[in-house]
Amino acid sequence: MCYDDTINYKADQNCLLVVDHSTPSNDFSLIRLTYDAKINLASKVDALNKGDMIENKDLQVVVSGFDEDKSMVELQITDKLSDKTETLKFSLGWWASWINYEAWFNGDDYQNSGDYIFRPMDGQYEAFPYSNYKSGQITKGKVGSMITLYFSRYHKKNDTDVMKAMVNIQIDPDFASLKFDVKLDELPAPGLDGYEQVVKFSVENFENNQTFYTDSNGLEM
Repeated sequence: MCYDDTINYKADQNCLLVVDHSTPSNDFSLIRLTYDAKINLASKVDALNKGDMIENKDLQVVVSGFDEDKSMVELQITDKLSDKTETLKFSLGWWASWINYEAWFNGDDYQNSGDYIFRPMDGQYEAFPYSNYKSGQITKGKVGSMITLYFSRYHKKNDTDVMKAMVNIQIDPDFASLKFDVKLDELPAPGLDGYEQVVKFSVENFENNQTFYTDSNGLEM
């Protein structure tokens, strides 16, 4: 399945190849790929609308809503084995970085927000919406399907789009799960000391056994 992988208005093409193959534990395999320019590998691409769906034998994913200002897309995910449907809200957000410049020069024991520490500014308790949802595409091919979301925000002073992002959503062919591939074109021009950009996943009535899941870069779930 080949599709447009463009985030910055450039002609980038990407392809997904699925090969069903087994290799013994004490051996190795080589797969030779030969490109044939006569074969059209492009997949069918349509504009994304509410109600559009991708599915495989395990999962069904239906686009159920958009919120441009909150940079959010809502999905209805049905597990075909259990016949259970969950509502997943995906969105992009950002926090203002906490920076103390005196700590850099005086050697004070302050922990600034950085590559390994997620520390937002004092007084900010919720992530601000990052960018705006603008449009989407749905790609369907012989080996799989994909939902692509495009985000950007118009900068009036510079008369250009900023905060551009692209998100590819696919159903994993081997596991009953979704894959989210988030690509950022750029962070906004410096107007703050820094941006902590996060991806937010929200599921209603999620049975998590009172366990909070996260990771070190501030991924919000």
